[in-house]
Amino acid sequence: MAGYMKRTVLLLFLTFTLLFPVLLSGKEKDGKDTRLGLLFYFHTDQAAEIKDYYTVGGKVKLKTEASDKLKFQFEVDINNSEIELDELWGQYDFGAPSLRFGLFENTILMEDSFNRRESVFANKNYLQERLHDMGWSTNDSVGLRLSEKSSRSKLGIDSSAELIYIPDSSGLMLTAGFSYPWAQKDSFLGLSVSYYPQTISGLWDNEPSASVDGFAGDQYIMGTVYFGDSTEKRKLIYKLEAAMGSNLSDPVEYTQYPGDGGCSWFLGADGWLGYIISLNKLDWTPGLNCSFQIHDLSAPEANTTTVKIGNRLNWKDDFYIHADAGVEINNYFEGEDRNIETKPDVLCAIRLQYQY
Repeated sequence: MAGYMKRTVLLLFLTFTLLFPVLLSGKEKDGKDTRLGLLFYFHTDQAAEIKDYYTVGGKVKLKTEASDKLKFQFEVDINNSEIELDELWGQYDFGAPSLRFGLFENTILMEDSFNRRESVFANKNYLQERLHDMGWSTNDSVGLRLSEKSSRSKLGIDSSAELIYIPDSSGLMLTAGFSYPWAQKDSFLGLSVSYYPQTISGLWDNEPSASVDGFAGDQYIMGTVYFGDSTEKRKLIYKLEAAMGSNLSDPVEYTQYPGDGGCSWFLGADGWLGYIISLNKLDWTPGLNCSFQIHDLSAPEANTTTVKIGNRLNWKDDFYIHADAGVEINNYFEGEDRNIETKPDVLCAIRLQYQY
C-alpha cells in the first residue's frame, strides 16, 4: 500500500509538472522556441560486467520556452539496459530568483553543476559515487528548487534551496547552498548543507523509528565545502571538495564489521587538476584525480583511496572521448581480531559521446 501511494504521489506530481507550463504559457511564445538536443554515447568500465560489459545509448533533451519567464525541460536516457527519465521540470523566473519544479537531480557538490561532457574524467569521482550509494545524491526525486544567480557583470553570491521528495525512501531532503564565482562564471567557492529527517519516512509508512536513539537519531545532516575553477580559457582547471555527514546506512561493507546501531559519520574529500591543450579544432585535457573516504569516523583505519589519470579529447565541441586509468585502495577490518587488510583494485573506463 505504501509503495502504491508513493508511485501515485509521484505520478500526480509529474502530471502537474507537465500541465503547469501549458496552463501558464499565454500567447507570448510559440513552437519556434522549442529546441531538441540529441546525445549518443558508449561507456565501459571495470564494473561493466553488470551491464553486459558496456552501455550504449542516447539522450533526448527537449527544451521549450512557454513564455519569457517560463521554460520547460524534458530529458530521457535510452540505452541497451534501461529507459530512464532523467529530467522533467518547469522553471519560472520571478525576476531575481527562479523556481524549478519537477523531477531533477539534487545539487550538493560542485561536480553536480557539470554534465558528463564537461568532466575531465569518464566516471564520476569516488565521493560522488559514495553519496549516491548512500542516498544523499539522487536523481530519482521530485521537488522544488529556488535559486538566485548574481549578475556576471557584478560578481556576487549565488544561492539556492531545494526541497525534494525521494519515493524509494519516502523521505524529504532539504538542501541550502551558497557559491561565490570569484573569477569567472565557472569558478566556484562555496558550501552546501543538507538535512534529511528520516523520521518523516516512518510517519509516512506508519512504522516506528528504526534508530535506537529514537527521534534524535533519525535526524541526518551533511555539509560540503568546495573551491575550484573550470574556466577553460585559463587552461589550468582544478577543484578541491570535502564532505562530512551522517551515514544513511551502516557502512558495514566497507568497515567489515557492524556498528552499534547508532548514527555514524563519514568524511570524504576529492580533488582534481587538469590542463587544456588546444590543437587546432581539438582540445586535449589530461587530468589527475584523487579521492579519500573515511567510512566511519569512529574507525578511521577503514578507508578508501582512489588515484586516477583522466584524458578528455574534445573535437569541435561535438565529439568527446574520455579515458580513465587508476587504482582504488580499500583498507578494511577482517576476521574476529579485526586486523586491517588492504585490497587494491584497478580502475579503468572509456566513454565516447557525440552531441548533435
